[in-house]
Amino acid sequence: MVRSFALAGGVLILASAALAAEFEAPPAPFQTVPRPADGEILTANPPCFVYPAKNVAPAYVVEYSRNAQFPPAATVRVASPYMLAVPPQALTSGEYHWRWRPGTPDDGATEWSTTRRFVVPADAPVVPFPDIPALAQRLNGVHPRIMVPPGGLEELRRQALAKFGSDWSDAVRKNAEAMSAKPLLPEPEFLPDTKDPTRTEKYQKTFQTTRPFFRDMANLAQDYLLSGNELAGQEAKRRFLHIMAWDPKGSTRLNHNDEVGTEVIRFGPTVLDRIRPLLSDDEMRRAVDCLLIRMQEMRERWRQRPFEKHPYESHNMMYYLPDLFEASLALVGDAAVEEMVTYTMLQLWSPYYPPCGGADGGWYEGPAYWTWAVRDFCRVYRLAELMTGLPAHRRSNLAKAAAYKLYDNPPYFRMSPFGDGQEGAAIGGETMACLAALYADPYAKWYAEFQKVRLSGVEALFYDADSVAARSPADLPQGHAFRDVGLAAMHTALPNRSDNVTLLLRSCPFGSISHSYADQNAIAFFAYGEPLIIASGYYQLYGCPHHAQWTWQTKASSSVLVNGEGQAIRNWDARGRLTAFYTTVAGDYAVGDAHEAYPGRLSRFSRRIVFLRPIHTGGAPIVVIRDELAAVQPATYQFLFHALRRMDVDTAQQRVTIANGTARCRIDFLAPQVLTFNQTDVFTPPPLREAPNQWHLTAGTTTPAATAESLIVIQPYRDGEAGTLLTPKLETGDGAVGVVLSDAGRTIAVAFRTDPAAARVRLGEIVTDGQAASLSTVNNAPRAAVLFGGTTLCRAETTLIQSSLPTAACGATWGRDRRLVDSDGATGSALTVALGAQETWTQTPGTDTLRVLGAAVDFAPPPLAVVGQPPIPFTVTTCARLQQRVAQAAVPGLGGHCELRFTLANAGSTPLPVTVNCGSTPILCAVVPPGQEQVLTAPAVDFSAARVLAVAANEATGGQLSKLDASAKRVFGVNLIPDPSFDSAVDGMPPRWQATSITQNARCTLAVVPGGRNGGQCLKVTCTDATGGTFGGILAWPGIAPTKVDRKFRMGCWVRTDADSVAGLQVTRANWQWWRDTERLRDKAEWTETALEFILPADTDITHVRIHMQTSRTDAELFADDTSLVELPLAPAPPP
Repeated sequence: MVRSFALAGGVLILASAALAAEFEAPPAPFQTVPRPADGEILTANPPCFVYPAKNVAPAYVVEYSRNAQFPPAATVRVASPYMLAVPPQALTSGEYHWRWRPGTPDDGATEWSTTRRFVVPADAPVVPFPDIPALAQRLNGVHPRIMVPPGGLEELRRQALAKFGSDWSDAVRKNAEAMSAKPLLPEPEFLPDTKDPTRTEKYQKTFQTTRPFFRDMANLAQDYLLSGNELAGQEAKRRFLHIMAWDPKGSTRLNHNDEVGTEVIRFGPTVLDRIRPLLSDDEMRRAVDCLLIRMQEMRERWRQRPFEKHPYESHNMMYYLPDLFEASLALVGDAAVEEMVTYTMLQLWSPYYPPCGGADGGWYEGPAYWTWAVRDFCRVYRLAELMTGLPAHRRSNLAKAAAYKLYDNPPYFRMSPFGDGQEGAAIGGETMACLAALYADPYAKWYAEFQKVRLSGVEALFYDADSVAARSPADLPQGHAFRDVGLAAMHTALPNRSDNVTLLLRSCPFGSISHSYADQNAIAFFAYGEPLIIASGYYQLYGCPHHAQWTWQTKASSSVLVNGEGQAIRNWDARGRLTAFYTTVAGDYAVGDAHEAYPGRLSRFSRRIVFLRPIHTGGAPIVVIRDELAAVQPATYQFLFHALRRMDVDTAQQRVTIANGTARCRIDFLAPQVLTFNQTDVFTPPPLREAPNQWHLTAGTTTPAATAESLIVIQPYRDGEAGTLLTPKLETGDGAVGVVLSDAGRTIAVAFRTDPAAARVRLGEIVTDGQAASLSTVNNAPRAAVLFGGTTLCRAETTLIQSSLPTAACGATWGRDRRLVDSDGATGSALTVALGAQETWTQTPGTDTLRVLGAAVDFAPPPLAVVGQPPIPFTVTTCARLQQRVAQAAVPGLGGHCELRFTLANAGSTPLPVTVNCGSTPILCAVVPPGQEQVLTAPAVDFSAARVLAVAANEATGGQLSKLDASAKRVFGVNLIPDPSFDSAVDGMPPRWQATSITQNARCTLAVVPGGRNGGQCLKVTCTDATGGTFGGILAWPGIAPTKVDRKFRMGCWVRTDADSVAGLQVTRANWQWWRDTERLRDKAEWTETALEFILPADTDITHVRIHMQTSRTDAELFADDTSLVELPLAPAPPP
């Protein structure tokens, strides 16, 4: 973890001019470089020295000293058998020099590596490396030890019972009974030869079969650990001994099938640690011998290809290192594994772990793989802390990992660009809960709460997430850059799904490797809860024809082709860079450079983006993209956009409209001015399995040219608001080019510098020395101004923004009497913003850069009226970063669902967007016209537990919340399932339901079709892989919170099935410790209801609703309609 170093192509640029020694490995793909880098400022003490050698040697020596001449009396030598070493004690703060060489301290060698300088600041956290022999001695004979607190097993079981409640023990018993009736998994067969085209698919089918079996075994062992249930322990033992009987040098060895091979190492030693009292001495010996063979095979991989030199392979970092670390800790005292403990734990002290990013906390493999990998990283760091007492996680870039997930993949996103799994909705709430606990991160906790996740099992005890209070990201800058992985994320209202507009730009210095794609300078665009401009393609089987020939390729991204060809795939050197990023409350500016991704074809590909928020525009956000391309030989250029729905293309105006749900965006291609447009919904080749359709647009030039420049304007809007869009016009000035957007009253000019040498450039009234700028006027009076990468912005001769250092700065009027000024300039910058009254300040460290001038109009709504309860007062606050007025009422638990009714009024001059949240769940959104009142009703909002009711009014553009009357009353009999009859389908797809595999990897697709029970629509579920397991649809909904009393519900749905299939409805807790199913009906040609009344026990929540199906036939079609879940009054108990 470092504070400052330079990056190029994902590797460090070393500042030293000295030539590297012959034994130093030169920079190469998939390889680290020496750390600390020359000039690096550390953020952990002592340093971990990493020194990739050209060839593996038996031993290495590191020297460090405050004196660059390394006098013996003032020099410390550290010997290590690895290409990394940690000094045995912390260093005093100050400047140091270090060097290294292969060999031993007393071998007389005199050739050393390049000398590098580093700084240890006084505030760097001190986390020394543990004494491994002492650790091994302390662990010897202590069982169970993996994730068991210092208080021991009895304390762990006491905590589990208190955490999970009295019904939990019964659920453990029932699960063990069900698992005991299942057959054992046969030892997997050998995979075909590597040249066999079916190998990858059989590899996938193997691990899809083994994963559930291993996971069930681990859960049974966990249940035994936490509860002492003998049946759970015996069933874990039965499965464990069965796996231990598999040939460790056979079909499941690591070097033949690494998925299964690493699963044995991942789960086996920990299960052994937990069920140890149930094993005989002979069973113990055979199991340890088997596991040690497998672990030695894994350790051998790093003998000639050390992890510290080659950490970037996906399975290497996400599987092998965490798995062997935990496995070796579990077997200390039973096998000679101390060296494995030392080697794997050293990697946790390394600045390269985790390796998929850098100091900014970024991640280059996409949000889906982030979810799984970071959860494992959290686990190993927490385990290291539990075993050693040392907070190793404080040394790691993992401390900033939550920010990547928060900005790149908010909890409500319905897609997850960029990388494998990008077609799926945002997941990862459990991982964010782990990060929240590990780093006391309130924003990670907000994410977890938004997704309604709760840690279960030993994780719930392992991480104290409950003690962290959630905090909305409303007070954070709404733009953020992760330069380490080349990602810029620009939002308007990050906490609010229905209001937020997002643009993501990817230009990654790690190239197109592993689970990432050839998508440098690609964008994705979301608006008002919907994906509009997407990253296309599917990840159904790694390396299958669709994955390799579409999803990996540039043609699948919203980037640029040259002569119809994309970037190099699977190539470390096909990289991009984020060369500039500035963020202010008014807008952001990002620049990606992707020319290296087109080897031999482009000498320049700079994508420059200005992202303007409503406080600047006075209306909806505006995005302006300028591409600057230069080819080695004259070429044609194709600008790509992808969407989930067919796009409306107006070729004559070079205008494209994208719609999804109620969200829209209009794209105007102002340059180049002669483009051909082509749209198709054809994947080449198609997905491996049936998948929702996607649409692909190409806007291309026709005449080969050495250069090309684009100017593209994106304006988002809601359905019915097309009349609010501005008319864009291309403008050319002196050393600048840009666009002027206008309507009857507003004008917004955006300028990009084109002359790099000019002292100042001009576009219309904009005069600036910056890289880009924008000026917004209303009736010719300045409303807002923003400067990016300069010191001056003028309107003609009038200076609006002045800075002593190049910066980004802005000023904007806010409502009637307030103004906002903001800058992300360096500490010490002296700034002046003259928009209305003049404001002058100096940027100081540790203070919010956003300044609010003027006072808000007083607003004090009456309390929330609750039938049968005392009124609940609203507290009104102002969120300056989002320009929102927020009224909050702390509502105590009301025992169940309530109807809410609101009367709102807007005294402003423009429409007023309003969002109502219950906790982190959005329940209503509306736009109140200027000068009018509006009544909103939410028929059933869950107040089972205490929640904060928040009414947020977005006053950025001139609306003003002037009235809020709210009331609540308890209700029964209201259907809690949204859109129960599937009337809100979009292009034949149910927006709130997703296809899901429930057991045994049975798969299906969903579609909304005619033929419903009452003549309307219904849900058709088509089985695409009948494995004997269950499948169906899972509902995206807020869930039902627990209360302190029992409650009564009725659930049901109407189904049609055939003789080979069954269907019903299911509700569960997230951890399956409680569930209820209706009867699953078979052979029902006519619509038939399956229903169940049940009692939801106190302290039990419902997180999942599933349409629950099973069939023996692939391609079987099942139908469901009129799903329901209603709360019923609970009859009082009869008198004794």
